[in-house]
Amino acid sequence: MRYDKERLNMEYDQILSRIEQENKERFLSTKIFRYSGIIKAIDFFSQRLTFEQIVDGAFEFTNELLTIERSAIFSLQGKDFVLKNIKGEDSVITRIENTKELSDLPKFYGYLLYEHDVLRKYFDEVIIKSYNVAMVIPLIIDDYLFGFILISNKAMGQLESEDYIIAEALMKLYNNALENYKRFEDLQEMNRELDEKVFNLFAINQSSKALLSELNLNALYNLAIDVFSELTLSSITGFVLYDEASEDFKLKAFKDICFKDAELMLGLNANEKTLVDASKVILNMEEKESADYFNSLFKEGIDAIKFLRSKFIILLLKSGKVLGFVSLGPTTTGAEYNKGVFELTESLASAAYIALSNAQLFKKVNDQKKLLENKLSDLISLNKLMKNVNSSNDMDTLMDLTLKTLNVSFDVEKAIAALYDEEKKCFKIKGCLNIKTRKKEIKINKDWKKIMEGDIVFEAREMAAHKYLSKSLADDIGKCSGILIIPIFLDKLELEMLGVIIVLKYKDSLICDDEYMLTLETIAGHMAPVISCMKAVQRNKKITRPDYNYLLSKELEKEMVEAKNLFIDLNVVYIEDKNFKSLFENNPFIDKIKEKFNKVFPVSNNHIFVITNEPYEDVNKKITSLKETNKFNSRILVFGKDFESYNQFTGCFE
Repeated sequence: MRYDKERLNMEYDQILSRIEQENKERFLSTKIFRYSGIIKAIDFFSQRLTFEQIVDGAFEFTNELLTIERSAIFSLQGKDFVLKNIKGEDSVITRIENTKELSDLPKFYGYLLYEHDVLRKYFDEVIIKSYNVAMVIPLIIDDYLFGFILISNKAMGQLESEDYIIAEALMKLYNNALENYKRFEDLQEMNRELDEKVFNLFAINQSSKALLSELNLNALYNLAIDVFSELTLSSITGFVLYDEASEDFKLKAFKDICFKDAELMLGLNANEKTLVDASKVILNMEEKESADYFNSLFKEGIDAIKFLRSKFIILLLKSGKVLGFVSLGPTTTGAEYNKGVFELTESLASAAYIALSNAQLFKKVNDQKKLLENKLSDLISLNKLMKNVNSSNDMDTLMDLTLKTLNVSFDVEKAIAALYDEEKKCFKIKGCLNIKTRKKEIKINKDWKKIMEGDIVFEAREMAAHKYLSKSLADDIGKCSGILIIPIFLDKLELEMLGVIIVLKYKDSLICDDEYMLTLETIAGHMAPVISCMKAVQRNKKITRPDYNYLLSKELEKEMVEAKNLFIDLNVVYIEDKNFKSLFENNPFIDKIKEKFNKVFPVSNNHIFVITNEPYEDVNKKITSLKETNKFNSRILVFGKDFESYNQFTGCFE
């Protein structure tokens, strides 16, 4: 009877153990389902979606992952929130007023709503009871509430803490997707506005072509003087305009029908003290009053334009200032100019000036476009570098990617990347660009004081490298354009120096270019937190290790169940070696054991356990081969013979 009772107790324990294992497996299955669902949601909401697709997807994923019994989604339409979709029983409430509290929700709360007091603050009790609301997921874009999902309890049971975690993750995913949608819509709107502006500029350009059919400045000057000369029948024609570069009036075009190859220079300076009379546009230079007025406008006076043999001058005025003038000499026929000619010349001069201004602006726009394209290219390169920095797994990769990007995208020819060693108070070289050197360290001297305080240092002298670097390292660098040192640091309570980027030569540009300096400073600022995190991970690896006691117990319990159910071998090898120093450092002996076995558990400095399903003879051979190169004590415990439960296993070591 006693034996039967013990056997029944053992069978009862086994049944309980199996039930517990099945519960764990169901729990894990639920978690795996939810996590795989979140991954699918991330994949879905990472795509370019419309607002409708985001809202519909949010409703479907919420119901699926939270297994909701009843839910409803409302979206903002006009001034109210309108029911868009519902799961479960319908409700008479299909429209919810966008109250001040709801409109202020993103600013003052912006989180899941599940506490009853919070729900009542933003929703009427009628709505809460109508939909049996247990939780609300807000759909937010920036500071605006565009919708929300009303959630009742789950199909089976109440909402739990893990459900709130999943709901929070989904909320962030939905809102990120909505923000991406909004950003894309804003970008499209900006593109439409830019396209419209470009079209307007193109239309202006086409109008200018229609006027004088030319955008080249020199060609425009020649075309303008030909028009003036042909239409007015002037034998000597001059076109004078204000030149911004020299800040005086230059002869832009000249035509003498008797001397086709004549090239003349003219420089006139305006007399700023003279008030321009808007009524005096056409000056008859044969009249003393007009000649005196011209002399009052320009310091050099009429003597400077004697070679033009001017009979009439048509001034080009704008906002009370003289922009230039057209000089008409004697007519080719000897006839006098009539009033219509002057009006025509005045109109042509204005049109020509507008065309010339447009041509100048067109040239300026093209130059700016090239400049913007270069800046855009730099920004794209900078963005790629930032992504590479964020994706780097170790310091060497980070520094190598940074130097290569500086070389390819930012025309850096020679550079050094180094990390700061706090213990040795020096910088360790982690990468060089087009520099061959055996030096591994950069020692700090008194000239590094500003750098250690977080300031950029630049000197445009080739010998400046010797000031901050050792002579041997400076000699290895060779010819350079100067030195630019960008510190990599974090400015916390105290400045934390992490490293430096040292640029010694650019391919085509000067090393002192402000734009390049700002770019490098941005790169250094982005690298600082990444390097700091990498250093923190390295420090944590040195002082932490897995809880092998816990892992051993869990793995052994699982293996015992499988061995009993599947009738497979299960052996546990116990190894004791008092020569172990530390598990926090690389241990070559443990590495050798891991080469022989898959499941190795170094539970302490001197004790190692190995779980294996290999036959006893094969395990014994492997242990014997290890003893040929290492001295240690060992035992092989066989499941079903030496122990049948975890308690019996631990009892073997009491």
